[in-house]
Amino acid sequence: MRVLVVTNMYPTSESPFYGIFVQEHVEALRKFDVEVDVFFTNPKRTRAAYLMKLPALIRQIRAGNYDIIHAQHSYCIYQLALVRQLVHNCPPIIFTIHEGEAFLPKDLRDPKADFLKQFVYSKRLKRWALQMADFVVSVERRLPQVIGYEGPYEVIPPGVNTELFRPKDLVESRKELGLPQFEQIILFPADPKRDFNKGFELFQQSLAYLKRPVHVITGGFIPHDQMPSYMNAADVIVQTSRFEASPMVVKEAMACNRPMVSTDVGDVREIFGDTPGYFLCAPDPKDIAEKIEQALQFGQPTQGRARILELGLSLEQTSRKYLRLYEQLINQKNYIRGEGL
Repeated sequence: MRVLVVTNMYPTSESPFYGIFVQEHVEALRKFDVEVDVFFTNPKRTRAAYLMKLPALIRQIRAGNYDIIHAQHSYCIYQLALVRQLVHNCPPIIFTIHEGEAFLPKDLRDPKADFLKQFVYSKRLKRWALQMADFVVSVERRLPQVIGYEGPYEVIPPGVNTELFRPKDLVESRKELGLPQFEQIILFPADPKRDFNKGFELFQQSLAYLKRPVHVITGGFIPHDQMPSYMNAADVIVQTSRFEASPMVVKEAMACNRPMVSTDVGDVREIFGDTPGYFLCAPDPKDIAEKIEQALQFGQPTQGRARILELGLSLEQTSRKYLRLYEQLINQKNYIRGEGL
């Protein structure tokens, strides 16, 4: 099987964490002997890249003899819609939608976004993109409905690399990283510079309401392969995002069996379930502080990893789900665009 992944999210030297979940998906498929190529459009360099790269995308599809094209963002679907007019017998297209900003009400959207950036909030554009795909996968159950899409879809959250993110001894993790052994450590894994959607200011404000001293570590500088050590060194991991679809950090923390506090965004409530050691908070500093206190008092490893595996959210498990979808779409001789499998 040959698959072309078309994405505008993929790690680069300038942004090593950008779209790393797409890279992990690609690498997991390759372990199943699937031939996967990646066509990456980097919008961070210029927004004109989507149009500038169309000739290269056409050449890639014509030469690649692909069985499936897997798009990873609405903008990539629009690229492929143009390409489809020019490429004879274009392979079927699966579209995975991750775009949690669709959950934001208008009064909470980024006030600093310029005119073109505002298009990322358009539910109409996202809905049209979903309708143009041959089959839709959503990383979160409610997302297509919020966008107004009424067609069929399957829910497959991005899988977590359970080989990398696994439980380690807290003391040994702290020794490895040179962290204090006898302080309570809170990890905020997101980059504080991404305050608009990651809510770092909310987290900072919550610290004033804690009843104990804590050692705080923030992300943004931590290499992906070292993040499991930081998670295992922490007493609690905190996410205070304003919006998400299916946040990776939640699944990664759970795979490490570490307690966590998170705002009720995306599929977090569903992923947490009733697993002890996981606490939902309101986007309010006092409530965040209260839930951090509860998590610190929990004071032991959780059963989060068992929950992740029970939900089928390891990379191996999610890759098998995608392989089944790929094979069904390939084997369906007369697939009908937009009507599912």
